[in-house]
Amino acid sequence: MDVKKVLTHYHLRASQYLSQNFLHSEALADRIVEASHIEKEDIVLEVGAGLGILTKALAKKAKTVMTFEKDKKLWGPLPEILKEYKNIEFIFSDFLAYPLGDLSNKKVKVVANLPFSISTEIMFHFFKYRKCIETMTLMFQKEVAKRIVAVPNTKDYGVLSILSQLYSTPKILFSVPPSSFYPVPEVAAAVIHFKMNEVLLIPQQQEHFFIRVVKTAFMKRRKMLSNSLHKLIPQEILQTVSAKTGISLKRRMETLSLEELKKFVGLLYSCLGEAGANRLII
Repeated sequence: MDVKKVLTHYHLRASQYLSQNFLHSEALADRIVEASHIEKEDIVLEVGAGLGILTKALAKKAKTVMTFEKDKKLWGPLPEILKEYKNIEFIFSDFLAYPLGDLSNKKVKVVANLPFSISTEIMFHFFKYRKCIETMTLMFQKEVAKRIVAVPNTKDYGVLSILSQLYSTPKILFSVPPSSFYPVPEVAAAVIHFKMNEVLLIPQQQEHFFIRVVKTAFMKRRKMLSNSLHKLIPQEILQTVSAKTGISLKRRMETLSLEELKKFVGLLYSCLGEAGANRLII
């Protein structure tokens, strides 16, 4: 696609405010769709149709493509650009304000080139509706992608890594150079495939408490657990949990695996009791 030509034809320009960087390679769009494992009976959800290059590639493979576009300037051009494809449903709305649970009674596959500035916010919004999502294939800034798949004891490991891996199994598929976009961004991108976990890896009632503990500890990621959690959890409870789990309070949160966190936070929840744990959730 000649992005400059299309923008000129419709008297458009990329919006920096909306973090618009349009894909221009049809080969790359096809590669993303192939990596998404789209089948002819699939319902696909896309966020940020842009000029429709990925939407078009999806429409060739899927039964239905539901594509969101927030930019009002694109509401007129998009249906015209994609007029030959009758299986596209345009949703001209802010995705983050849309009741996603109403979209389909069947699980959907999500495929999108996300606006870098709000990519993690969109990802966590999808996680809220994970029960109606089978897989996600999403493009992120490369540095963000590395944080999503990071493992303990690395500089990239943090809240984003733990929560992404709590809800899904993420895998970086390939990198995308800045030259693949117009305007050309200052950073590279990467495509990640997420296989959503069918069952939450922790008890449902512990979910918000788990998130609270992880976020609190990573606010002081270089501190030992005894220091990073002492304002949230009474010291005697921390000591009890440490003794029972074998996880030393001298360790830092960035060294704990997801399995260790499940055990550690689960016992914290049990010691505090449901009412006590819920009081700590903001």
